[in-house]
Amino acid sequence: MANKHESIYEHLSSITGLKFKAHLKGTDIQFKDLYKMHNLTSGIEDYLVLIEGSKSFRFTNLDGFIDEMIFLVKDLIGELNNEFRELNRRQENDAIVDEVAMFERHEYIGYTGERLLKLLNVLREKRKNQ
Repeated sequence: MANKHESIYEHLSSITGLKFKAHLKGTDIQFKDLYKMHNLTSGIEDYLVLIEGSKSFRFTNLDGFIDEMIFLVKDLIGELNNEFRELNRRQENDAIVDEVAMFERHEYIGYTGERLLKLLNVLREKRKNQ
């Protein structure tokens, strides 16, 4: 799976001119598939990116790619925030709690959230410099 992710990243990097591989590490964003589509009536080409976890986005140019990646990252951060709130609720309300599992999940959320925030900042900076 990692080889396919790497191959898709290389194609995306070639299409967009962006180098963001280091910023993807630790974000849990795994590219699943990449499709190039050509509208025969309008002549417009666009791309469809499938992400592990049933997520996808379409773009036609660099600005569209950056905007869609920002939306994806914000969505993933929102999911982590929801999971964090749910873990805290369970920790407060459940009679029996696996403290080690809770700690590990909190660590995962914190690390992944931090990496996603860094990627979000990089993408916002690239959009601002366009």
